[in-house]
Amino acid sequence: MAKGMTVHFDDSSLQRGLSSLEKALSVWMLEALNEMADTLLLLSRAEVPHDVGTLQASGHVFPEGKDTVSVAYNTDYAAFQHEGGDEKRKILHYQKGRKDKYLEDPLKINGSKWESIAQKQISRKLTGSI
Repeated sequence: MAKGMTVHFDDSSLQRGLSSLEKALSVWMLEALNEMADTLLLLSRAEVPHDVGTLQASGHVFPEGKDTVSVAYNTDYAAFQHEGGDEKRKILHYQKGRKDKYLEDPLKINGSKWESIAQKQISRKLTGSI
């Protein structure tokens, strides 16, 4: 009867490398998310209703957890303006060509921009450009 041959591979170095890459990727994605949020804030500022600039100036990016960032406008009436009024009062005219959905619309229509930011960020990291 023929004896079988046993081969053992030591993949511990590979596992350590993959673990290190996973940690780095998490940091890189958070950097990409921050860049996306900064870009969304910039794009939304061009659409946010504007009278004296209080709402526009209240926009900011802030972390919401280990891997989440948010873009928000912080005034008592930000949500009212974003939704175009409420059940009782519909906003019919915005000054200076501004509009409602000033966060939602730029987020939705710029999907390729968000993908591009993430791809460029990770690509630069992997190629060592940053």
